[in-house]
Amino acid sequence: MPIEKRVLRIVSDTLKVPETRINTDDKLVSLVSDSIQLFELLIRFEKELGETIRYEDVAHIEKVSDIVEYATLRLGGASTS
Repeated sequence: MPIEKRVLRIVSDTLKVPETRINTDDKLVSLVSDSIQLFELLIRFEKELGETIRYEDVAHIEKVSDIVEYATLRLGGASTS
């Protein structure tokens, strides 16, 4: 499965927002209802990547596309399911 699709699915599942209502240009703050959801999203992505995401990296993630870019770099473009 392509990384972008995986990211959209994780965001959708974690934030309880239908995938059809999410696109890569969306800002995360517009999708979440509180900071706890952002933390849950971070934990979910750490599990998917199999590593801790550094604070310096998290500070630069504002949009769904930033997550896709980060995941692509960390996973080396792999499209595992």
